[in-house]
Formats: sequence, structure tokens, C-alpha cells
Amino acid sequence: MGELPIQKNTYSIEEYLALEEKSEARYEYHQGEVVAMAGATVTHNEITGNLYMKLRASLSGGSCRTFMENVKLEMVKDVFYAYPDVMVTCDASDLDDNLIQRFPILIAEVSSSSTQIIDRVTKLRRYRQTPALKYYLLVDEYDYWMELYTCQDKQQNTWFYQDFNDLEEEIDFPELDLKIKLSEIYQGITLTQDNTEDATNPQE
Repeated sequence: MGELPIQKNTYSIEEYLALEEKSEARYEYHQGEVVAMAGATVTHNEITGNLYMKLRASLSGGSCRTFMENVKLEMVKDVFYAYPDVMVTCDASDLDDNLIQRFPILIAEVSSSSTQIIDRVTKLRRYRQTPALKYYLLVDEYDYWMELYTCQDKQQNTWFYQDFNDLEEEIDFPELDLKIKLSEIYQGITLTQDNTEDATNPQE
């Protein structure tokens, strides 16, 4: 893969961007700390793909674009950068930038045993700082379960929480004029006992 080893504890933003430019691997940047992105399971990949294809097909022809995994998000300039599993942006500034997105309206993460704390705490807090974000969607890798945080008031940083665990339930994204059924995201995926065991007994 041409991955470059992490050789020190703290990187400046310039060093981080230079590292990414020279490497085929992806790294997230958290206040000077550089974190290499780990590989994903087949289930994670399939769920991510289903969500990406549903969003892209539903929003095609409009002013929004959908990205999956390999597009960088600037959460806080020079401080936090990440690679969401899926994100949607409708902002003209993002449409003109071929490297970094800054104003997504929707971010989604497929949450596993190794990422659930980061996704539900660290990234939730940081993603809410992005100025245009309206929806943060968490999709569980081990169970038919999705969680949606919807911004109610940006100035007050007020968010409304919902969770869904019925495959026939619809998740509504009114700002995008879009509804998605859980069954569409988990289409073709059978959650096995191995998935459940992995969730309760994560292996490093």
C-alpha cells in the first residue's frame, strides 16, 4: 500500500498534509495526533456501500454530492480532519474543492466494536462543530439499529436524537427531501452470531 510509518507523536498541520500527499494510506488528524485508518470488515463495507448508493441515487440530478470513505473532511481548520464513511454536501464551496470538504449537510458512520466510542463521543462532538451539518447518522454493524442526530438550533447547538430498529421503519431527512428504510441499508446483509460475538468481545 505504500504506507509511511508514523515516526513521531505530534505533527503540525503542514506535516500531516505532506504525509498524506506521499502515502497511499489514509490518516485522520486530531489536534496534532495522526491516526492511521484501519481496514474494514466485509459487513462494514457492504453497509457503507448500500448507504452510499441509496443516497447517491436519491440525490442525483440535484446540487448535492455524496462521498464514501476516501474524501477528507475538515471539521476544525488546522485542528481536526477525518474521513467519514459517507457524507453528503450541497454547498457550492465544497463543489469547487477537489481535495477537502468543509460543509456537509449529512455525515454517516458505520459503527463497529473498535470505533463505537469514537463515533458516539469524539466524532459526534467534533462533527457538530461543522457549520452546515444537519444530520449525523450512526449505523450499527452488528444489529439492525440506526441512530440519527438532527440539528434543531445551530446557535444553541441543540440536537434531536432518534433511534430505529425495525427494518420497515423510515428515517426522514426533510432538508434533503429524502426518506430511507432500514431494510434498504441492510439489504443483502445477514447479521450472524459471529457479528454479535465480535461486538461484545472485540479483538484488537
